[in-house]
Amino acid sequence: MRIYNINYLLLLLLTVVAGACSKQKTPEESPATVMLFNALEDGITIRANLSGQHPIQYNTALLLPPRNHTKIHSKQAVQPFAFYASADTMPKDEPVWSGDLTLQSGNIYSLFLYSGAQQAEALLLEEKLPGFSKDSVTYVRFANMSNGQPVSANIQGKPHGSLISQLDFKSVSAFIPLPADMSVSNYVFEIRDATTEALLAAYTANSIGDYSSINNFLHKPMTLVLTGKRGGTGENLPKLNFFPNY
Repeated sequence: MRIYNINYLLLLLLTVVAGACSKQKTPEESPATVMLFNALEDGITIRANLSGQHPIQYNTALLLPPRNHTKIHSKQAVQPFAFYASADTMPKDEPVWSGDLTLQSGNIYSLFLYSGAQQAEALLLEEKLPGFSKDSVTYVRFANMSNGQPVSANIQGKPHGSLISQLDFKSVSAFIPLPADMSVSNYVFEIRDATTEALLAAYTANSIGDYSSINNFLHKPMTLVLTGKRGGTGENLPKLNFFPNY
């Protein structure tokens, strides 16, 4: 009788263990992250259709104003993207740009939309962001999404082209480490025509070395995106825009 009870208990234990194992779920894969920047000309606000279905549901579609950025998370290996001008609300309307993008689970990407509505293009980058540094630094890079001649980049007061000597249209530079300790109050970044050295746009990054609250620069990468048209006005005035990569 004792042997029977031991065998019964062993069988019961195995049943419980097997049941527990069967209930364990396979860990979900991390989604891919797409950091989207709207660099389209003419002040176009876009709505994103990520369903792959038509027509777009405008009342629930992601809205992104001009020269702004957002994050999109996707668990699909091939993610359909379709971007519509927000004024185009009829079912027959065609997207400004559409395409299927292959994404790797857990990876980070940057997606730039640029040029005009009739000839919009997209640039997808798989990111390899800078790692943590023991030094007090920030990281900056430049993206030229302004249709025109190549540009250069420098910090105000430094030689022209001292950061980037030439950056062609629809190109993105490597990240550049810059000091971000308490001795640095701000950086004024200038974008110039690479040939004539004429100033096209500037951006001031304030509170670089201010640690009294959350610091948006220390050990963090950022992209400064040049938008607009050469000689443009209004919505097409050349502008240098802050695009955080974190």
